[in-house]
Amino acid sequence: MLRATVILCTYNPKKEILARTLEGLKRQSLTTDRWELILVDNNSSNLFRKDLDLSWHTNSKIIIEKKQGLTHARIAGIKNATSEIYIFVDDDNVLDSYYLTNAIKIGDTHQFLGAWGGKSVGDFEIEPPKWFTQKHYEMLAIRDVKRDIWSNKYFDNSTNPIGAGLVIRSDVGKTYIVAQENGNNQPILDRNGNSLLSGGDNDIVFTAINLGYGSGCFKKLRLTHIIPKDRLTKPYIIKLTESIALSNVLLYHKYGLTYDLPVRPRGRITDILYYFQRKRMNSLKRALIDAEVHGILKGKTILKSFECFSIEL
Repeated sequence: MLRATVILCTYNPKKEILARTLEGLKRQSLTTDRWELILVDNNSSNLFRKDLDLSWHTNSKIIIEKKQGLTHARIAGIKNATSEIYIFVDDDNVLDSYYLTNAIKIGDTHQFLGAWGGKSVGDFEIEPPKWFTQKHYEMLAIRDVKRDIWSNKYFDNSTNPIGAGLVIRSDVGKTYIVAQENGNNQPILDRNGNSLLSGGDNDIVFTAINLGYGSGCFKKLRLTHIIPKDRLTKPYIIKLTESIALSNVLLYHKYGLTYDLPVRPRGRITDILYYFQRKRMNSLKRALIDAEVHGILKGKTILKSFECFSIEL
């Protein structure tokens, strides 16, 4: 009996990194007769499938989704899944060997959860720069889980799992598809090509909460997230900061909330003080503040051009 479906979405993957992801799946303690593998090629142009060998897994299939974007790729995977739970794996994730087994056990013993995940450990191509802070690691989906924790709260980073290794129940996935396909002109919240939008993970988790489930994070679920050197640069982090702010504006709006910067008192004296505060900041901090502002303004502009529905919490 199939207990789980691994949905592996990929777009122009680096072959050596994808090979590590697949090797991690090969090493799973759960026998292949109990889980299926769906690899979704999101219209890649690098012909990686030519050298792809999934013969080691008898319950595997490759799907080509020509609509660009992670949301479309995930939907294609969900539509082809046949098990009770779905596990989303990125093409730069390496699951620990007991990940699938533990994911199923958690689902069996925590029937009130609709979405769950775990710990993500970074495997960096180069040593992260000294200016990297904890916030920057979190932006790259590096997350520690010190204890098992869950809730039914929206926008709670401690209990809302990240997209890497995200586990959901099948009814959550099917409901998510209906919401996306009947969304009536709502903006896409997930990555698309070179876009770094990142609200889609939370949108799936919030779908579970809307259905009356909780979400949680567990120590036993552990994966390695491979981070290439180009994601450890200031330009990338600045672009990611802007994209996250934009994503938050769209996601908050969808759920009837407003995401904005703290209101700064205005006046001649406060403006002068703020001017000198900015002068004392290093160039990166100023750039990150400006990037967040730009992201928020872009998000508000996008909302003006969409009739986005809101969901009452």
